[in-house]
Amino acid sequence: NYAVGGRCSDHGELLISEIAIQKPDLLVIAYGMNDTGYHDAPQYERRIRHIIEESRAAAPELEVILVSSMLGNSEWLGKSHEVFREYRDVLASLCGAGTVLADLTALWESLLQRKTFHDLTGNGVNHPNDFGHRLYADVLLDTLLGA
Repeated sequence: NYAVGGRCSDHGELLISEIAIQKPDLLVIAYGMNDTGYHDAPQYERRIRHIIEESRAAAPELEVILVSSMLGNSEWLGKSHEVFREYRDVLASLCGAGTVLADLTALWESLLQRKTFHDLTGNGVNHPNDFGHRLYADVLLDTLLGA
């Protein structure tokens, strides 16, 4: 687990050599929330594609799960939800043989029709609470099990 809170996909690029040494069977890439403040969708796409391609160069049988981000609270972040949808669409465009999308963005968007950010987050902005973490886990499990 190379996750570090507050980091962006450029951090993932710095970890490629460490990932390559491990030659993993499965790589879960879940960048996005922090990237929205620094990178547009094409920059994000280039970084995620680079992580996948270079990791696969070291481990050709590598399978990848791309996790689209929860939505951030636009009242605080000053960003529309559109950027999160764009990022999700970028991830979907990278899917194919050995790469799938765990679409948390769509689930989060659906839940916000009935819930508030305070129901799903610990800070009302961009950090999931225990229920929000459960949603991440559920989406990942559904993706792994092919549900």
